Amino acid sequence: MAALESAQYKQMIGRAGRAGIDSSGESILIVQHKDRDKVNKLIGGPMSKCVSSLNGDDGAGMRNFVLNLIGIKLCSSVQEVYDAISSTLFAKQSSNKEAVQLACDTSLSQLASKKLVVQKCNEDGETRLEVTDLGTAAYKGCIEVDIASVLYDDLCKAQLALSVQNYLHLIYLITPYSLVTQFSPDWSHMFNLHCKLSAEDLHVGNAVGVTERFLHRRTMNHGKVDPKEENIHRRFFVALMLYDLYREQPVWEVADKFHQNRAVSTTLLWKWSSSGAYHAIYGAFIKKFSLCAKPELNALMELPGVKIGKATLLYKAGFRSLQQIAYSEVSDLTNKVDYMTRSQARQIKATALMIIKEKSEALRAEADAVIALPTPVPDVSP
Repeated sequence: MAALESAQYKQMIGRAGRAGIDSSGESILIVQHKDRDKVNKLIGGPMSKCVSSLNGDDGAGMRNFVLNLIGIKLCSSVQEVYDAISSTLFAKQSSNKEAVQLACDTSLSQLASKKLVVQKCNEDGETRLEVTDLGTAAYKGCIEVDIASVLYDDLCKAQLALSVQNYLHLIYLITPYSLVTQFSPDWSHMFNLHCKLSAEDLHVGNAVGVTERFLHRRTMNHGKVDPKEENIHRRFFVALMLYDLYREQPVWEVADKFHQNRAVSTTLLWKWSSSGAYHAIYGAFIKKFSLCAKPELNALMELPGVKIGKATLLYKAGFRSLQQIAYSEVSDLTNKVDYMTRSQARQIKATALMIIKEKSEALRAEADAVIALPTPVPDVSP
């Protein structure tokens, strides 16, 4: 495990004790005597050097940067793209101009090969850069360049046969491809799980390309493995894990079921629920995933700073809704809810009241808009 750096530590203590609702908090560090020198170095040491990661990850960041430059029409020629890259931190830290030119040419070539960018000649004979429809969808949808074509193929396949018997197929389609690399399956166990799937889940597996033949080959380590086919199977089993979590099964039970440690299950859930590109489409769906709590606790967890533990204490104390909290006395909260301080009670009560007022005003505005509509005159003609 890498040692904690000064910048990381200062970021951690900057959040300490605030729970998302306070402007200040305390951070207390307890160390053994033998570690005092390390701690002094951690607290008083210099900040780490800021290094550009634009061309890191095999140039993925640079490809996304160039696609956005062309997509929002800041750049329409190779020279303009080069000039834009030359103004970045990456260029300032590069040893020579040839490295910047190489990064520019490589990114444009890769974007063209992925059919995200094309070169066209205008009436004056000048070559201009334009994004394709797929490229437009990629940068406007905040989709990584490297997975845009794969995602498009998956969606085209789903258009022909989308299973709506349950949420599994939908979860599969919106499972980020980056999660697949963090999942190390026990193929023998995955084969056994596949044999026990329900008819609905098997139908989804068949629709996305999961086959018993591939699972048997991976179990026996026979033949050469197609990376694309393996990623489909990995992604399907990640979707199965997320589907179990969506159905409110405990994290540790899901981890045991798929022979994964709990950290993997928690990481999958956190990264999936924080995928911002899907919030606009699947707002309520993502919200349930991010809470991952019993349905009766979801309303209480709308309060900032109230996690599943605090929500459970409130529920057990008889506070089942935001209305009950908003119109209760501070003394009732402190007396009935374990470990609740007066400052916390005041904060929660005020926040609940604010949320209720916002919701009521939104409903009132919606009702006024409906009332303002002209009443249609019924047609009484014979």
